[in-house]
Amino acid sequence: MTESVTKHGDAIELHAMHSQRSSPNSSASSSSSALNYGATAYTPLIPRSVMDPKIEDELQASKGEIVGASYTSPARPASVDEFGNPLTTYDRKSLLVNHELDRMGMGRYQWFIVGLCAMGYMLADLLWAQAFGLIAPPLQRELGFSDIEMGNIFTSFSAGLCAGAFMWGVLVDVIGEPLHLQPVICSLMPLLGRRWAFNLTVLITSVFGLAIGGPSNYNAIIVLTAFIGLGIGGNIPIDTTITLEFLPQNKRYLLPALSVGQPIGVVLCSALAYGFIPNYSCPSDLKSCKFTAPGEACCSRSQNQGWRYLCFCLGAISLFVFLLRFIVFNFQESPRFLLSKGRDEEAIEVLRKVAKTNRTTCTLKIEDLRAEDEYAGGDTKVKA
Repeated sequence: MTESVTKHGDAIELHAMHSQRSSPNSSASSSSSALNYGATAYTPLIPRSVMDPKIEDELQASKGEIVGASYTSPARPASVDEFGNPLTTYDRKSLLVNHELDRMGMGRYQWFIVGLCAMGYMLADLLWAQAFGLIAPPLQRELGFSDIEMGNIFTSFSAGLCAGAFMWGVLVDVIGEPLHLQPVICSLMPLLGRRWAFNLTVLITSVFGLAIGGPSNYNAIIVLTAFIGLGIGGNIPIDTTITLEFLPQNKRYLLPALSVGQPIGVVLCSALAYGFIPNYSCPSDLKSCKFTAPGEACCSRSQNQGWRYLCFCLGAISLFVFLLRFIVFNFQESPRFLLSKGRDEEAIEVLRKVAKTNRTTCTLKIEDLRAEDEYAGGDTKVKA
């Protein structure tokens, strides 16, 4: 095996060239095809600020070629992916950020992210979906909705989920560099990014969740239900993205643990419904007041507050999660999002704040990122 070191700017990339040696006693016949045909294994870019001083001294002494050792300067481009395709400047900067997060390890900041995103899963996936199934009978009994109208309410919730998943999944990447949007939209929504979407989705869910217990009008309930779905629909894709972008690579197996929030949401919603709906709902034999004569016993609003109490509680829980995300926990914008918008200084500042929360230090410097711009001629755009 031979190793090589390529230097560009202030970043170093190590290469390990593997080749199979023919030997009658070799037991490597069942080894991977990478060894059979020869392959290049690439480690992430290492910023000069954290590079091994021995390698740096050898590079400076030999100007890229280490005489008498196995280090050489390859002719092919140094920064490539596992398939041999050249990486963009953004890709190389992202590797440096990943390397820094890996070095910091799993700290307090990452555990806060996992916990808050699990709460998002609790709200987004099953808590509210369970609620609409539980409030349907008393809602229909009081307001006199037909089966078709009740079906439309469920459809509006599902439509909001679909629209939210698509809209928020696009907005977190598109809205952040307002070059191709209309001026009015740009002035109202200048820089969303991961951070604002992380909070806005829960805020929308809480506001419209609290509001849905107020009206007794069919059209109002349809609209409010759709907006609850709109907020919920964006929660899971955003929370998943944020979790992956802040976790060290060797801890990304924790992503499925976010799903623990789903059964918690079901149990919590069912427990609240068990306390409210049977005790604060009309008897099942009463009809809606819209179908009875004046003075006849009917299912009035004052007798049927259970489903509203449930919605108020779920809205309050959603608001509590929003306050945790927005006020209690100082959530930082994703460094990779900032890099994609050319905001390198802010990305470094975010890493420093994460390191401070984790009670460690940040070794990546802005000079390390600028070196990548110099190496690539200033090409900082994300390319397909």
